[in-house]
Amino acid sequence: MAVRVVLAVAALAACLWLFAGLRASRLQADAERGFDSDTISTADIEHRLDQLEDTRRFNPDPTPEIREAQLLVVAHRDREAVRVVQDVVEREPENYEAWLGLRQAAVRVDPPLSRRATREALRLNPLARRARPDRP
Repeated sequence: MAVRVVLAVAALAACLWLFAGLRASRLQADAERGFDSDTISTADIEHRLDQLEDTRRFNPDPTPEIREAQLLVVAHRDREAVRVVQDVVEREPENYEAWLGLRQAAVRVDPPLSRRATREALRLNPLARRARPDRP
């Protein structure tokens, strides 16, 4: 009998974990759906940021944080974006997307940091230089 209870509790925990993951995926997809950066409203940006915040709960994947930084850049909140994505880079220094996000976030507020992020991204993916022959 005790084994059945343990198995039922384990199955319930697995279902709850699966539900949390599916909900996070849906929220992230909603927050990432396409938009025109010239016409997006502040309210829409805030709604998407809230969705990404919810996505981060119980989720070890840094993608929602990187997307949050990108939305903050669209909202001209570059310093906030730099802080968000710098946290990711500190936790995951080998994360190519995080370095690209830091490059994008820092370009207007901290050009030396943006250049460093570009160098790190190219170190992680040297073939990216060939994809952009117009860049040194």
